[in-house]
Amino acid sequence: MRYLIHVWCLIPIMMLAGCSQGDKDSTKQAAQTEGFVKDKNTVLLWLFDEEAYPNATITDASVYEIADLWLTSAQLTKGKYGNALVSTDGLNVMYAAYPGQGSLKPRQPDGEPTGLWGPTYTPENLLQALANSELTIEFWLDVAKVPQETACIVDMGRGFEPGFSIFISDRGKKLTVSNPYRALKTEFDLPDALYNTAGFVHLAISTNDKGKGWLFFNGKQTSPAISSETEKVSIPPIESPRENFEDGRGWPELSVEQRKMKRFNVALLQDRKAKQKLSGALDELRISDLIRFGKEGFVPGTYSRNHSAFAWKKPTPTGPPLLLSTEVLHNYDPIENPLLFGKRKHLFVDDKILEAGSIQNAGVVIKPVSIEKAEKTNIEKVNGEWRITFAQDGERKMGIATANYNSSLGLVYYYETQDGIHFEGKPVNMVNYPMGGDLFIDNSPEALENGTRFKMTAYVSARGIYMYTSPDALHWQRNETSVLPLLSGGSAESFYDDQQGHYVTYLKRDASFDNPEAINPGKRVSVRFETRDPYRVWPFKKMAEPYFEYSPFPVVTGEGDTQFILPHGAPGYEQVYRTRVIKYPFAPDTYLSFPWIYQSNSDDRNVAIAHSRDGNDWHIITDPYFVDKGKAREVISCQGLHRHGDELWQYLEFGGAHGRGEREWYRVRIRLDGFFALKSDGPGGKVTTKTLITDGDKLQVNYIAAGGGSLSVEILDEKGSVIPGFSEEDCKPLKGDDIAGEVQWRNARFDSLKGKKIKLRFAMNNTEIYAFEIL
Repeated sequence: MRYLIHVWCLIPIMMLAGCSQGDKDSTKQAAQTEGFVKDKNTVLLWLFDEEAYPNATITDASVYEIADLWLTSAQLTKGKYGNALVSTDGLNVMYAAYPGQGSLKPRQPDGEPTGLWGPTYTPENLLQALANSELTIEFWLDVAKVPQETACIVDMGRGFEPGFSIFISDRGKKLTVSNPYRALKTEFDLPDALYNTAGFVHLAISTNDKGKGWLFFNGKQTSPAISSETEKVSIPPIESPRENFEDGRGWPELSVEQRKMKRFNVALLQDRKAKQKLSGALDELRISDLIRFGKEGFVPGTYSRNHSAFAWKKPTPTGPPLLLSTEVLHNYDPIENPLLFGKRKHLFVDDKILEAGSIQNAGVVIKPVSIEKAEKTNIEKVNGEWRITFAQDGERKMGIATANYNSSLGLVYYYETQDGIHFEGKPVNMVNYPMGGDLFIDNSPEALENGTRFKMTAYVSARGIYMYTSPDALHWQRNETSVLPLLSGGSAESFYDDQQGHYVTYLKRDASFDNPEAINPGKRVSVRFETRDPYRVWPFKKMAEPYFEYSPFPVVTGEGDTQFILPHGAPGYEQVYRTRVIKYPFAPDTYLSFPWIYQSNSDDRNVAIAHSRDGNDWHIITDPYFVDKGKAREVISCQGLHRHGDELWQYLEFGGAHGRGEREWYRVRIRLDGFFALKSDGPGGKVTTKTLITDGDKLQVNYIAAGGGSLSVEILDEKGSVIPGFSEEDCKPLKGDDIAGEVQWRNARFDSLKGKKIKLRFAMNNTEIYAFEIL
């Protein structure tokens, strides 16, 4: 069976500038080196920089971002810049797609659902350019052998009606541009160097309002063109998919061939009937509605930001090295290899920082939240939008909601709040109406410089997972390639890791497939993907038999690392539905997740909590659940947090089981760092940390010493002996409740311990410790 190939894009799409118009000389042909600019004259730009996987999308990287393609059996190979399309013996016809959202209900450009899952929308800017008085089409071409018969480079039009084409004929001697939309045919002599030059050559073809044409070969103008008139054909109507609307999920009673006749079809390296094949590779095809090349000509550089000198840099980690990763703990030695703590905050989500055997009458416990204290917000769904994801930029508390699979109108809504209860929203323009988008902030220096600090990963209908970027969370651009050629039954939950300098996204894997290549089939889990360069296709494992279910391209199964597997319970009983993963923004070495746990016996979903020290090795706690939902049927967590002073605001969604019924959004308040606590219910609680080397002036503790309780800290050397002046008796006890209580000793200063190997011993009497910080 032949498949298609989809890939997703999420970077600002920008074009190279420069190129003169008309017959004027190109005096600033090297303007491309001046940087990337938006170029509205570029009506189509295919870079072919995706990964070949069944049904990957070839992304239109023009500013219009509309003429995306599905790749059938054609493959991708090493190109002039990045990847290139390579011809094969199979059917590699590609069909122009259209802006959409949802796997089952793609959308028209106005956001209305079409009911059709096949690409049907005709790119208006492209059609107008083909009928324009001035036109330039350019590309890099590597011809494998001289064609002995007519061979097509480009062929496009509605169905199999006459359309725009470029083909080689006369045993490789002639290149013809047939453009019935302008009633014009232009013929050029091809230089022998096309076949004698190793690797890619650049071809640029321009025609003007008088029918005159020019061919530039590797930047030099060749012999004059011969133009003639042909029968004029009207450009296809700017056809809305709504005009072919069908209730249901497809084209009932229509064969594949009948569907082709209803679409604007595009074929590269062959004609639309999968004949007239050209053996070779094609890269960076651009169509413009003006003349780009003057008499002198020039050889352009890449039109891809990713492969140019202006490529966005990979992030520089700004956080401290991981303190408690598996590798660090494996190499830990209290004398020879202590933990390099430096200055940082440590949350007690587990006991990994504690010396083995040092815990007495204490332990780490979960601190559940109860919906009895939840406060209802004014958030309401707008035309079926998806759930809000929350982020914070300084004092600006914001959220973004994209549409869901079945909403009546594609949209993106931006929200702000001051009190966490009352939200004000407004629509935001994002191409393709992304679904299930998750907003996160990239605080790397490079993202701030690039204007890409605000990022969103999202699923786009019939295309895959894309990244969008913004300098302000209000004005967004899609990346020039997709990030993953996959469908997920939910959002792409992502974060930037400032300690490891990489990006992570989690996709939900459904329970309906049976793929022996994937781990633990038959249960919902999460699949993790990671990259240091978010603007290119993210690394993924290619399945020998990708899984197809309700989409024309693969549903995620085992393409990434399978995580969040619940081993207990019968198959299908408890499953992870969403991860809601964040890197905790107020302390390093802390990764948290608030996964929805689906119970198939009741159809309910509950909120658990999970923690990790590296964002990869997770421990899930479902007994008890993190959210005590009381008598509510279903409570699920929203992505992200807000901070207000010394408390955190987390948002929950209430409603009927499995998302049914009316939905309401609530805010719960959580103590800063207060997801877990190191707890002692009475006197005699003691714990000792592993050996640390610190670099701070003081020690602070986030704690509660209730009912007359107290907390003291003594400091030991690496061999376990108390350092003089830092004994428990020398410590001034901490009492009451403090987010940042400073630990002091009567006759010693903490800053005297800089660079020394020390252990902290906490003496607890009816105390909860949430975190300690050396600063």
